[in-house]
Amino acid sequence: MRSFLTSSVLFSFLLQSVVSYRIVNSRG
Repeated sequence: MRSFLTSSVLFSFLLQSVVSYRIVNSRG
């Protein structure tokens, strides 16, 4: 259960980072 939680948090953080990067890159 703990492993699943850690994986979920890590995936969420990675997804947020990618989205933020795309927004900044699109902005210029």
